[in-house]
Amino acid sequence: MLKRVRIMSRAGRASPESAKVARPADPEPTSRPVPLAPESGPSRSAAPGGSGASQDTVFACVDPPSSRVPSRFPIRDWDRYECVSLIGRGGMGTVYKAKDPRLQRYVALKLIRGNDPDLAQRFIWEAQAQARVEHPNVCKVYEVGEAQGQPFIAMQYIDGLPLHRVAQQTSLEQRVKIVADVADGLHAAHRLGLIHRDIKPANILVERTADGAFRPYLLDFGLARDIAADGRATTSGEGTPAYMAPEQVSGGQRQLDRRTDVYALGATLYEILAGRPPFVDPSVTSLVARVANEPPVPVRQIDRRIPLDLETIVMKCLEKEPQRRYDSAKMLALDLGRYLEGEPIDARPASLAYRALKRAQKHKLAVAAAAAALLVLALSGAVALRAKLAAARQAERSAHMASLAQGFGQDVKEMELFMRYAYALPLHEVSREKEVIRARMGEIDRKMQAMRDAGGDLVEGPGHYALGRGHLALHEPEEALSHLEAALASGYAAREAKFAAGLVHGMLYRKGLDRARRLADKGERSAHRLELEERHRLPALKHLRDSARAAAEPSSYTAALIELYEGRFDEALADARRAFARSPWEYEAKMLEGDILLAKGAAARDLGEPEAALAEFRDAVASYEVAAEMAESDPDVHEAAARALSEIMLIEAQRGGGADELFAQIIARCDKALRANPRASGAHAKKAWALVHRARRDLARGADPRPDLVQAIAESEQAVLGDPSDATAHGAMGASIFLLASHESSLGLDVRPSLGRAVESMERSLALDPSSFWAWNDAGIAYGMMAEDSASRGADPLPLFELSASHTARAIEIAPNDAPLHLNQGWFYAQRAQYELDHGTPPDESLELAKDNLEAALRLRPDSRPAHGALALAYLIQGRYERLAGESPEVSLARSLDGYGAAMRLRPGDLEAQQGAGLARLEAARWALDRGEDPAAALRAARGAVERVLSARPASPGALLALGQVDLLAARWFASGGRSPAPPLDAAERALLRALESSDRNARIVGALAEVHRLRATSAAPSLVDARAEVEAGLAMIDRALAIDPALPAASAEQGALLLLKAKAEPDPAQRRELSLRAASALERALRKNPLLGREYAPLLDEAGKVAEAVKR
Repeated sequence: MLKRVRIMSRAGRASPESAKVARPADPEPTSRPVPLAPESGPSRSAAPGGSGASQDTVFACVDPPSSRVPSRFPIRDWDRYECVSLIGRGGMGTVYKAKDPRLQRYVALKLIRGNDPDLAQRFIWEAQAQARVEHPNVCKVYEVGEAQGQPFIAMQYIDGLPLHRVAQQTSLEQRVKIVADVADGLHAAHRLGLIHRDIKPANILVERTADGAFRPYLLDFGLARDIAADGRATTSGEGTPAYMAPEQVSGGQRQLDRRTDVYALGATLYEILAGRPPFVDPSVTSLVARVANEPPVPVRQIDRRIPLDLETIVMKCLEKEPQRRYDSAKMLALDLGRYLEGEPIDARPASLAYRALKRAQKHKLAVAAAAAALLVLALSGAVALRAKLAAARQAERSAHMASLAQGFGQDVKEMELFMRYAYALPLHEVSREKEVIRARMGEIDRKMQAMRDAGGDLVEGPGHYALGRGHLALHEPEEALSHLEAALASGYAAREAKFAAGLVHGMLYRKGLDRARRLADKGERSAHRLELEERHRLPALKHLRDSARAAAEPSSYTAALIELYEGRFDEALADARRAFARSPWEYEAKMLEGDILLAKGAAARDLGEPEAALAEFRDAVASYEVAAEMAESDPDVHEAAARALSEIMLIEAQRGGGADELFAQIIARCDKALRANPRASGAHAKKAWALVHRARRDLARGADPRPDLVQAIAESEQAVLGDPSDATAHGAMGASIFLLASHESSLGLDVRPSLGRAVESMERSLALDPSSFWAWNDAGIAYGMMAEDSASRGADPLPLFELSASHTARAIEIAPNDAPLHLNQGWFYAQRAQYELDHGTPPDESLELAKDNLEAALRLRPDSRPAHGALALAYLIQGRYERLAGESPEVSLARSLDGYGAAMRLRPGDLEAQQGAGLARLEAARWALDRGEDPAAALRAARGAVERVLSARPASPGALLALGQVDLLAARWFASGGRSPAPPLDAAERALLRALESSDRNARIVGALAEVHRLRATSAAPSLVDARAEVEAGLAMIDRALAIDPALPAASAEQGALLLLKAKAEPDPAQRRELSLRAASALERALRKNPLLGREYAPLLDEAGKVAEAVKR
């Protein structure tokens, strides 16, 4: 029995593809268990100067790994995880490779050794600490619990090696990139108030991705501690001395903070560059003393090939005083990124004065007199001389800078004015104008290069500023930001540069918020917003405020931007309108007004106020329309209007309102944006989603959705071509294709190619954005449709049903209050129950899960027509199950009809509900006939419902099969009352043959035709010759059905019944005996697989045995 302690992390929602293996860190023979030092005892380091790869980690390699479950796995008969093999043993316990049967993924299962309560508490602490960190470069913790008294942690299974072993196989740039990624993950831990305290190569696992890149994971948070309110954590002697910061090895009452981890990561980078840690000593005592007191050998003294900038970064990490290191792991990651991009790094080598001061601190008596003399000299003359020279150089520099700024400023004005004219022209493609701007930017770049070659570095600031403004005019904020940051970093502090940087940071902040709002999980949404705060919102506010302070007079436009990013929407709106009133020719002010209204609407929507949100979104559309009249060829204006209209559409759709006009408006705005910029990937994606929503509506109404879906697929392809990293574009592609597959299924076409493409697109979308619950949901639907198709073709659909359930469960986990997710999960559990019922597996569990999810959907959305219909289907299957088991289905069938009735009241023309109600009436007629009652009324009601469906969809294979089954039951009823069954049998054959034309690979249709031939053969009307022909025709149909689905018990049972008829008509005794034995064998096989068929076919099995016995006698 599994005892759940606590679900520790949202990381458990990782997809099966991303849940790779946590592999061991370094070789450690399993015959030498690693002892665990007490928490207050010495370090867990094995060798003082080594890589910390032996006793310092809970993972140890086992070579070769066992391919079977280890004989000493301590938890027996455990249904939560299936042990696959032993990974290794370490200080705290043992690690196994295990499989999670629920989510179909591998995990690293860590079990604690012994029964030490302190160790158990530390074990739980490690899980809690690591689970709090949500980052792609931190090993995920899925679950912590206790099973059979054994504490366990289930973690991400990473197929990789420790960093010090991978380093030998990587280039210098790859090693630096690995450490930069780890620094980014470490920063995520620091932001949660955690310090790791044991960073080293052995605690960084690196796996090789499919594209050949290296992906690192930080693990082993066994020593991590919360940072106290003052931002620090109390020191402990734990850790690995070769990588510990001076304040960590010193012990005592000194305290640690995030810069302690920066030191350790710097020591790790030192080792993978130089081949050894910064300090190596066989004595732990000596090693600790050296870490505390000696400067490390500069890494270039070990390997001169290491670039100077990289040495500077490493040595800054290894400063003795924490305040001289990088202030955060993020700062380290950014500087490593600058090095990799070939940009100037922020770190600077320690100055001569600082190094002299450090030497003086070591040799105080020897240098005291010399220091005093030098101080006198410095005060007397050198300082004054340097000041004069510096002032002269600064004046010359300022004059040169002003001259450059004026020249490049003219370039900026001309580029911006040119594009404003282009956008103001009647709607047309602006690519030619953009090429003119790009050519001008090329001239600026060449001018910068020429000035650099002439020895002038002052060109960097004004030149990058001009290029940044050029990209801004082209609506390319990412590219603009890189140039504007370079301008500011070079010392170019003009007000215009700060304003432009603030503008771009704000644009990227709002763009990021759009993605954050799509995250249903509050924790993930909050974490993403915090990251956006740090990366874009705070820099935007800083630059805009600096710009406002430097302005000669206040700018309403700048004030509106500041107020927008501070969340003061009403004040922002007033200032934006004031800016437009002062400069009514500047459409950007009207666009800003729309952006503010859009932000207000989103805030109202997130607070659960749809009416207020609708009002703001509609006002935003109006503002964008005014801007569009002034800048008809600016694609961003039209795309912004489409975004606001899409928000309105989603609210109206949730409320069940009409959206026909909204579809047309969104598509029209996107078409205008694409007319101005055919490569606007965002407009292509928005148009694709509008077409998807309209096609979904048409599909539900029984209209042909293909024109919209074909166009949606084309728009999605263009969106992906323009931005391959856009998860929404891949999602729109997948949704389009699986809706196309839904329509193909209704026509009886082969849906496998479409479903395969749909799943491929959806999995790409999930890989780009694993937090999108709609992508998980759509993938679940596609897998469910694949399962339905497999079932119809005789393949085992259960693995696909499992994939459908796991994907939809992940969506529900992210968005538990979203009704459509529960609806989809319930629907496919109902389909699974139908398959189980047909193939002899009790469907009780699937039916209960179906009803639970569908009832949850109706609690969330009582007016959900599809949920009523799906719940009705579940009760229909339950009623069928009860009838076959000999129990009364009346209550279940009544609930089924109630559900279909509710669906038809919500939408009177609902064809699926009509067909379902017909099938429920048919089941009621069967129950009446089973009890010897008159089924006429139920048959009439069933026929009427099915014929109404066929009047709208004449070729629907499902409706034609239902009509054939109605006529088959009518034939049985006629025969039981002494009437000729020929007319209803002929009608059944006509309907079933039409169904077969639409769906020639449906075993149930073929099986029903075989039943038609058997009933004809058993009627009194045909001659013996005709009876034999009917039997042969029926057997041919059964062979066809079994070729489609060899495991279908009903087909085997029908085969046995036909063989028995053939045996009874066979004059030759030997042939009769052989046929009767074959009949008995087929019937036994059918009843063994599905005992529920016994009420109809068990008497025939007895009869076959009697025929064979009679011949024997």
